[in-house]
Amino acid sequence: MAMRRLSDLTILFLQLLFVGAATGDDLYNGFVNPPESARPQAWWHWMNGNVSNKEALNDLQWMYEVGIGGVQVFEAGMGQRLPDGQRLVYGKPAWKKVLAESASKASELGLDFSITTSPGWSATGGPWVKPEDAMKKLVWSKTSIKGGGQVQKQLPAPPAVAGPYQDIPADTHGAAASEHELDFYRDIAVLAVPFEGKDIESLAISASAEIDHVAELTDGQFWPAQQLPVDKQGSAWLDLKTATVADVQGITLGLPDPRGFGTPAPPLVEFQYSLDGKRFETVAILQATASPVRSASFAPVRAKYFRVAFSRDPRPGFMDTLQYAPGANLLPFPARHSSYAISEITLHTAPHVNAAEEKAGFAAADNYYALANPASLQASARLSEVVDVTRYVGSDGLLSWDAPEGEWRIIRLGYSLTGHKNGPAPEEATGLEVDKLAADKVHAYLETYLQNYSSSKDTLMPGITGLLSDSIESGPQNWTDNMLREFKTIHGYDALLWLPALTGEVIESPDATDRFLWDFRTVISRLISQNHYAVIADFAHTRGLQYYAEALEDHRPQLGNDLDMRAAADIPMSAFWHYSAGSSPKPTYLMDVKGAASVANVYGKPLVAVEAMTTFGHPWAVGPRELKAVADRAFVQGGNRLMLHSSVHQAQGKDFSPGLPMMPLLGHYFNRNVTWSAMAKSWIEYLSRTQYLLQQGFASADFAFFIGEEAPVTGLYGDHLPEGIPAGFNYDFVSASGLQQLQVVDGNLRNRSGNSYKFLYLGGSSKRLTLDTLRRVGEFARSGVKIVGPIPIDSPSLGDDKQEWQRIVDDIWKRSNVMDSNSITEVVEHYGLPPDWQFIPTDAPAESLLVQKRQLPDRVIYYLVNAQDEPLEGQFSLSGSPMPGEPYFWLATTGERHSASIGNRGEKGVSIELQLAPQESRFLVFEHVSESPVSQPVGLQCQNSTVSPAGFTRPWTVEFDQRYGGAPDLELERLLPLNQHADDRVRYYSGVITYRNTFELDDTSLQQSRSVCFSLAGVGDMAEVYVNGQSAGSVWTPPYALDLKPFLGTGENTVEVRVANLWANRLIGMERKGETRDNFPAHVYKPAAPLRPAGLIGPAVLSY
Repeated sequence: MAMRRLSDLTILFLQLLFVGAATGDDLYNGFVNPPESARPQAWWHWMNGNVSNKEALNDLQWMYEVGIGGVQVFEAGMGQRLPDGQRLVYGKPAWKKVLAESASKASELGLDFSITTSPGWSATGGPWVKPEDAMKKLVWSKTSIKGGGQVQKQLPAPPAVAGPYQDIPADTHGAAASEHELDFYRDIAVLAVPFEGKDIESLAISASAEIDHVAELTDGQFWPAQQLPVDKQGSAWLDLKTATVADVQGITLGLPDPRGFGTPAPPLVEFQYSLDGKRFETVAILQATASPVRSASFAPVRAKYFRVAFSRDPRPGFMDTLQYAPGANLLPFPARHSSYAISEITLHTAPHVNAAEEKAGFAAADNYYALANPASLQASARLSEVVDVTRYVGSDGLLSWDAPEGEWRIIRLGYSLTGHKNGPAPEEATGLEVDKLAADKVHAYLETYLQNYSSSKDTLMPGITGLLSDSIESGPQNWTDNMLREFKTIHGYDALLWLPALTGEVIESPDATDRFLWDFRTVISRLISQNHYAVIADFAHTRGLQYYAEALEDHRPQLGNDLDMRAAADIPMSAFWHYSAGSSPKPTYLMDVKGAASVANVYGKPLVAVEAMTTFGHPWAVGPRELKAVADRAFVQGGNRLMLHSSVHQAQGKDFSPGLPMMPLLGHYFNRNVTWSAMAKSWIEYLSRTQYLLQQGFASADFAFFIGEEAPVTGLYGDHLPEGIPAGFNYDFVSASGLQQLQVVDGNLRNRSGNSYKFLYLGGSSKRLTLDTLRRVGEFARSGVKIVGPIPIDSPSLGDDKQEWQRIVDDIWKRSNVMDSNSITEVVEHYGLPPDWQFIPTDAPAESLLVQKRQLPDRVIYYLVNAQDEPLEGQFSLSGSPMPGEPYFWLATTGERHSASIGNRGEKGVSIELQLAPQESRFLVFEHVSESPVSQPVGLQCQNSTVSPAGFTRPWTVEFDQRYGGAPDLELERLLPLNQHADDRVRYYSGVITYRNTFELDDTSLQQSRSVCFSLAGVGDMAEVYVNGQSAGSVWTPPYALDLKPFLGTGENTVEVRVANLWANRLIGMERKGETRDNFPAHVYKPAAPLRPAGLIGPAVLSY
């Protein structure tokens, strides 16, 4: 089996080189009947041991029959836990037997069968991970001594608590629970730093509301926390008074409110001072971050009175951005804080690093360059003044040192665990996350983990084909055993004496400290890519597995470069969540897909996977019609293999209930128990045809967009898309590592997929560039590559040679092919670069048309999407080189193709008349059509009719599938939505409904008509059409129309339409009537929730 898997992997890459070279019309035949490699896959969640061998095989059989190409198995710990003896325990023989038979069944069906890199969905962890192999963080203690002679001082041990920062425990911070018996500690070094300031010894505190233990706020500990109640507006304050006037230049606050899903956003904090204790002036704003501790530095202020003012952050948090279906009950999470957790307040009279916690990697900041230390800040000590006194400290922590004159701060440094665990996974499969920065530990973890999926000690279960890393949610990590050695290897200098900067000390200068901290964070980011993701990729390859890898997904949850994290994967992957009609997708998800596609394009990988249409808050209220718009948007961003999220294992079998979900509000419920499960093939065929064409050739992009070296793509563009991209121009994101993949060919940059970029844009955080990156950019500049970007101001790295850096900058930006500008439009206009395409709409915003282009040796493919809920018409114009052949529209909904109408054609390009229905997508393919026979699709859309339209003259009979609930048969003169019917049994019905009617057609009309178009105003929600007993196709998205002519005869013809509406109406009806039933979720809707349109919605029209 390993040989077969390696062969499949090789074929994927060879496809990039040979597609389009086939004779005849193989491309179109493949479009009509897509191969397995083009089919979407599904995330198959096994829920907390609720697993049935028989039903697992039935799940796989159903997915195969509807056209799914593979599954990715998740061992999830969500859902109701069955009693012991009824559930299958992870890793035990009974569980392994079901997994082995499932993998074997998948292989028999030709389905890919991938497993995740840990139980749960993040990230690499389990109960076999020992504390010494787990994720680590830096910890310390500080002790003041007076020098001038022999000093003996017992140094307190740094906190050994497993948690996010110092002594804050993990189980109080929104992470997976971490028992305190897992506390673990190892020493790193003991350093002495000169200290000239004086700590504030007395601080009187009063508050806007009563606090139980005020004294604990100044005890030097970050745990436990005190609760400060807030008013209705979310405001609160702490007033601080010093015994004497103090020069304060910094503040550190312990704010360990829980973070994570379901928690309110942390507060905004303002630090203020007053000369009289009445009128306060703000000197610093501490923005809400993921860190449980926040620090700010500022120019010194002299006062006795200070205030810490808390308020709600006006920016929407994650929970605020969740969308719900109309009438769905919101999850019972607190929307706002009733109190804020506060554990420590320290006013700094000595220099302190601004945003010290984020800069040291305890949390990630949106933009580190915006957190630079203030220019007024002085150094705590010169680097030459920092003394390594480790050899003077005994194993018992006793310092015996002949200390030089002066005040000294002794910093005992060590590391303990972050305490984060993998999850959500069953209890028996949950344990510590492995150290992501240590290659040997990651490799050893994988060796142990895969024993659960092996038929013998070293042999994987037959049928397993892939390994998947979901988006990383294991939390920050800023230390590993070999951190100092790794640092020196990467940056070329010793970090030991700089370590006090990680605790907030300013060493050498504020600027030098910031540069060291930048270097430190880049080590973390680089090790995550090299020692975690690349190690998993190598491990997978040695076992003949494909490796899928997501990255950060949503903004910047932790350090890491989201392009480099996916570079080692065979199939770079992203996440794209569902968004409600009338709204827009979150920029972070658009950019996550764009980032994955960019990695694939730059590194020459043909597939871009997408965790597709992850849905929240729409319980059984989304179907293919709603999901299509979301899928199309992911396709336009560059995805070409969707992983449907999610198909939960239906351990109870098909029982005509809504089935087993991940949780009632999560997922889009793709399984055997959705009402439209028997009709799912037409939806999957649409996705497969679309993916098939988007996997051909290579993606066309006009320029390479360098993101800089500070932030990931989803960090830079998590809240807004890149600005200034001219219409008709596409781009690929490139990291510093990605620049090494590009070659100069004829003055352009060529990626490993074969695409040539017309210019390189230095965007994102490129105002600072390292020497290594400048050298690469300089090579491009000397080779004549067009480059646009503002002259960088400096290097962010402490290790770079400033003189060489400046020399290279001067050499680059003096060249005529390099522009000092941050405007893409400027370089386009300067060089007269035409857009690849233009769209001139008749009456709509031009941006309503979304475009993705693929280049083949003998064809050009444009994927066109109408992103609005209204029809779209206009001229689609193409410029540049003559197109090969003639233009044809290929329709993925039906598999048909037909000629496109040419508006104008000349030497400079061609324009196509474009008409798209609401949310419609289609391909525009320029090709030389052969005369070879091709596959004939079923279910063609209507061509222009020649006779005036007419309605059905006879009533419709309507039958309800009684297995979904009793409803009486009906006879309808008019096709009205069934949710408007007076009978509750009809109005609240969810299931399969069969409509029948007949009509007469004479021989003349049949022969003279180009088509016989059957059209509807709407369908709720999917319909299969049969004419005279033959399948005529499916309708589930606008336009709701099919050509029936191939199935008609002279005389009476029978039309039968089988319709499935979603479960939402049934659930709403049960809520209104107070009904409960096994396997039907209760209280997911309010009684007043609106019903969805159900059934066929008229008028039904026949056009000849």
